Amino acid sequence: MNTKKNTGRIAFLLILVFLLTAQILAGDKKKPADNPGDKTQETKIRMFEFSSGGRYHPSGYGEWIVKLESDGEMSVSHKMRGRKKNYKSFKLTEEENEKIWKTVDSINVKKLKSSTRPGVPDEVKYTFTLSDGDRKYKKSIWINDAREKNDVMTLVDSLAGLIKKHLKRKPVMK
Repeated sequence: MNTKKNTGRIAFLLILVFLLTAQILAGDKKKPADNPGDKTQETKIRMFEFSSGGRYHPSGYGEWIVKLESDGEMSVSHKMRGRKKNYKSFKLTEEENEKIWKTVDSINVKKLKSSTRPGVPDEVKYTFTLSDGDRKYKKSIWINDAREKNDVMTLVDSLAGLIKKHLKRKPVMK
């Protein structure tokens, strides 16, 4: 009888250890760093996406979509009149990544005002999306409104420059 009791207790403990281990392994491993300069802690991946609009614009330049992750991974696609070209993603240098994220942060997507007026004929709309892991912010601005914001146009120019450098393509985004 004692053996049955001990076997039952051992089985219970093994199941408990298994469940606790499974819960720990399934938990979110990415925790925000208490100290941003501390590289030993994992941080949430921030993501930024830019769309130049204009997929069906009569000028024929198409829509450029740029996705950027905080670790420097960048992917680019180009949509034009029903066709989509996905370019090979690439890794930015540490300097490029730091510079582009500083530029992204300068437009403050969270507080950026979306355009509320109706667009004029043939005007494209930029879309900026920022995800910080917990929340997603999406703002859309007509190109003529964006041209009045130097920081927004600097970001668009910087993204175009990275596409030109890494993909040897000259995107028309403005």
